[in-house]
Amino acid sequence: MKCLKMARVGLILLFGITAISAAQSFKVRVINGSNGRPLQNQQVLISLLYDKSQTAPVVDDSSLHRTTDSAGEIEFKLPDVAPAHISVLVRLTSPYWRCGCLAFVSTQDLLLKGVVEDWAASKSKSSVVHRQEMPGLVLFVAYPYSLFWRLLYPLVKG
Repeated sequence: MKCLKMARVGLILLFGITAISAAQSFKVRVINGSNGRPLQNQQVLISLLYDKSQTAPVVDDSSLHRTTDSAGEIEFKLPDVAPAHISVLVRLTSPYWRCGCLAFVSTQDLLLKGVVEDWAASKSKSSVVHRQEMPGLVLFVAYPYSLFWRLLYPLVKG
């Protein structure tokens, strides 16, 4: 009788842990590096990259292409079979932004540590992003062009 109760408790815990791991998600956030404000209505493209040993599940392609909300972010739920790696690309709506808007990361690192793509942080002493681990978050920091570069942009673009 006692063994039966222990087996039930074990099964409940096992299914509970499986449900939690299957419902993993991560967020993508895009912010203005000058003032820390969110950039809304930016296109985000996500690619799920599986190893050869993994079987890729069928995923609705429309869930992999989204736009950021008013907080400058989207949330993406991973499928039951999590990919080995994830690629995230942000297409900014204006050409007058500088951004390293591509991240390629292992799913495990993303869920445990998070990712910050801020190419100007090493050059700028006044970064709005604090360097800390943010599990489950891909943060892109974009910087607006100065007036000089905005005027020069049409000439350089060709």
